[in-house]
Amino acid sequence: VQPVDPLAGELRLLGAARFGRARLIDNVGAHAAGTG
Repeated sequence: VQPVDPLAGELRLLGAARFGRARLIDNVGAHAAGTG
């Protein structure tokens, strides 16, 4: 097992957070549009 690059891990975490936030906003928007 090779040591994990802290920078790569941070970028990956940041990317996951951004993606999750984008999906959350998208889901909320779709829900709001669906309910009118």
